[in-house]
Amino acid sequence: MHTCISLLIISDALLHHIWRSNPSEFPLLQNLLDALQITTRETRNKQINTEHIMKYITWTLNININIVRIIARPKSWHKNYCFTYAFQNTLVKLLKPNQLKPIHIINFKKKYYIVKESVSLFPLLLRGVNPQDDLTYKTVSIQAYQILDILRGNTAHLSFPFTINIYTSYHSVQETSLEIARNMVGQLLTKDTSDVLSVFLTPDMEKKLCKNQFSEHNQEFH
Repeated sequence: MHTCISLLIISDALLHHIWRSNPSEFPLLQNLLDALQITTRETRNKQINTEHIMKYITWTLNININIVRIIARPKSWHKNYCFTYAFQNTLVKLLKPNQLKPIHIINFKKKYYIVKESVSLFPLLLRGVNPQDDLTYKTVSIQAYQILDILRGNTAHLSFPFTINIYTSYHSVQETSLEIARNMVGQLLTKDTSDVLSVFLTPDMEKKLCKNQFSEHNQEFH
């Protein structure tokens, strides 16, 4: 089952859904608005960018919200459609204590559906690149816990013969997108080497850990 909502009132409908899904945290809608420090009038401002709204809500409430877009593919492709992220927040998923129930929204033909059941989708965050189960660079294996430690800035115990730069995105991007460079979320700097491994994180919709959820991305960004 799902609830259809209009793009123009997505913020208002979303706030009501968060409130109704978490009654112990927000007994009244006003409790949620107070937590976000916004007014009811502001939730109806149609000029606010949707991604800006999602960033603010997910960071402020530490809530995992995914907006997944269904995109039609050319008829020559094996499948007629694919799933991509219109919005997701990698660091909230991996590093923040998510006390509130996650919310998954499907965007199809300009309509939005809040999914009430658990989902088993894996939208592509880096278009055209499938996430790898194992990450190895020049015979050196990089483990999921090491990636998480770099994200947390806990790197004193880590040593690699190359620098590791970690990137992500709030929405699906092409592998060559310059936006990737603007979303560096972690770095392990190794002195006396110019060798750099660029890692693009691709978490799934619900899991907090990034094990088996990251992709190698060895491109220089300019």
